[in-house]
Amino acid sequence: MSNPIDLLRDQAIKNPDNPAIFYLGNAFTYSHLLNLVQTIANKLREDGIRPGNLIAVEISNMVMHWATTLALFHEGAISCSIQSGLSVPQGVAFDFVIRDSKDKPNQGGARCILVDQRWLDEAYQAKPNIQPHSRQSEDQVCRLILSSGTTGEPKIIPLTFAQLTQRCINRNIVDPQSGPELTLFDCCSSIGFYVGIKTLMTGLPLVLGFSYEQLCREFELFGITNLNGSPAQLDQLCAQAEKTLPITSTLRSITTSGSAITPKLIERLSATLTANITSIYGATEVGPVAKCLAIDIVANPGFSGYILPDVKVEIVDEKHAPLEKNRIGLVRIKTSHMATNYLGEPLSPDGAFINGWFYPGDLGYLREDHGLVISGRVSDLLNIGGLKINPNVIDAFLNSIEGIKDALTFEYEDQNGVNRIGSAITIEDDFNAGELPSLIAANLALTYQPTQVVIVNEIARNQAGKPLREKMRQIALHQAN
Repeated sequence: MSNPIDLLRDQAIKNPDNPAIFYLGNAFTYSHLLNLVQTIANKLREDGIRPGNLIAVEISNMVMHWATTLALFHEGAISCSIQSGLSVPQGVAFDFVIRDSKDKPNQGGARCILVDQRWLDEAYQAKPNIQPHSRQSEDQVCRLILSSGTTGEPKIIPLTFAQLTQRCINRNIVDPQSGPELTLFDCCSSIGFYVGIKTLMTGLPLVLGFSYEQLCREFELFGITNLNGSPAQLDQLCAQAEKTLPITSTLRSITTSGSAITPKLIERLSATLTANITSIYGATEVGPVAKCLAIDIVANPGFSGYILPDVKVEIVDEKHAPLEKNRIGLVRIKTSHMATNYLGEPLSPDGAFINGWFYPGDLGYLREDHGLVISGRVSDLLNIGGLKINPNVIDAFLNSIEGIKDALTFEYEDQNGVNRIGSAITIEDDFNAGELPSLIAANLALTYQPTQVVIVNEIARNQAGKPLREKMRQIALHQAN
């Protein structure tokens, strides 16, 4: 794969009138998209952006965000997409921030370019006829990806052209596109970005979402064949689809990633959308790691997939010594296209990058058939009276109960200063909460039984669907009190 802007130019030459993007009921052809990207690039060059500049992009309109990102590739700048209202880590100095609102927080001392209607009018008055800035080498950093993990603390991951190329090729292999693809991930996420590049490689349309209600109407309109989203996003889309006409359209496959999908959600998606569901386990730092069909997860709780050919996974103890098959330990990953550090953070013997391996913070084991099972996260383990409790065991049980839609377990301190287990749940309208204590007592070991269960409106998760246990603890205890 070459520079993404070269992919766009090739598609605009070969398939100028083919749709590149569907958004809000409108189609943008490849020639239209290329013209928009070149227009933006020309204006950004006039505004002082130069090759190698670090650029933060905070644009809410998804088409403009994607076009601006491609325009920055055109100009040889290094872009970083940032969700609205999110501040980046200190110590990372952006040269420019491109935004569509004056109300967003300032990113350090970066110069602001306000992309409003006046700016666009000025951009369209010029007739762009500029050539892209050529990149220097495959090892040149071209893109910064934000990863919040489960802590909410964003970390910046630098990617070179070589790393970006291999990741996008791999994405197309593990998640092939057969027609218009709807991604529920935005360009700020690594997955949303890779899916966007993948459509430039295939020449097939990218469908960008605005609202779940609007998307349900557009399945038939655009002939969507592939759907990509996190379990949390797919759950919301499924809930909307259940309220409207069933989606019996051209949808052929669902790919989910970002966090673990539950058997209950698999059942709902199969009944409402399609039963052809694939789950991908991976991390922003290393890309896709393992893949499996949803039916494998239903039959084997905690199963995350079979290790992909170009990925090496080991399970090690706390001293980094490899463990044999079927023994739970720390998961560590190595790929040829992995990141090697976080921007602005020194390497540490206790960090995520150690001796050429990436440690995602997951606990798990490898099966004899090279399948990976994730049992939890190191940071999720609860310390209850000196006992290490895996909250995922409790979450899985609560989620298996008919009438409970979602659950998240956390550790809290009672009025006597003793650590206890608490759980937050969301429920169906007809759920009988009075039966819950007896179900817990009959099915969970005493040390795993929550002493407080709080019914909440929503479980705290990030965009990828990963649980935010500390945030959930604060919300649940505030509500309980």
